[in-house]
Amino acid sequence: MKASPVPHGQRSDPAMLVRVARDLFVQHGVRGTSMEDVARKAGVAKGTVYLAFESKEALFQAVCRDLCDELLRRSEAAVSAATTGLERIRARLLAKYVWLQGYVNASPHAVELLASKDSVAADVVREMDTRFAKQLAHDVELAAKEARRALPIDGYDAHELARVLMRLARSCGLPDEGRPVPSEALMRSRLEALLPVTLRGFGLTAPPPK
Repeated sequence: MKASPVPHGQRSDPAMLVRVARDLFVQHGVRGTSMEDVARKAGVAKGTVYLAFESKEALFQAVCRDLCDELLRRSEAAVSAATTGLERIRARLLAKYVWLQGYVNASPHAVELLASKDSVAADVVREMDTRFAKQLAHDVELAAKEARRALPIDGYDAHELARVLMRLARSCGLPDEGRPVPSEALMRSRLEALLPVTLRGFGLTAPPPK
């Protein structure tokens, strides 16, 4: 596909294009959004978009990276007021997964977006999960120390326990057979109910009184 020439004085602003594309992908899906649509919405020439991103796939990857960075920022902000390891675990998981559930549910093209994420931006999401797991593992270590439990617990070190909790959180957002994708509120209630049970199963309970 030949890109249109970039008019004199018009500069590429990748961050702005990512914000525009992110909104369009949510509204119209990946297949329903063209590079021309992004250019038109951004008020730039098509060549300006191609100057920043060589293809729609590259632009979608950038959108996923932007979303992943936001999720990590949200999770870090959520734990700032937490005073215990257990509170940090709860706050971090809710901040990431419940917000993401609401974001996905806001799009009529949620299924397509999730499929595109897995096929086009798998490496981006994997990198974000690795960073998130490292942060969550630190919370698990703190909770274990407060509960006076030595790691590993039942053969799981802090990082492996973090991955277990991440899988639990993701599962709370999956639809039951024959039912729609759970709402943000339903996912939150599921996670709020299951998380304490899982943590108790690993002996990560409230810190004993001093």
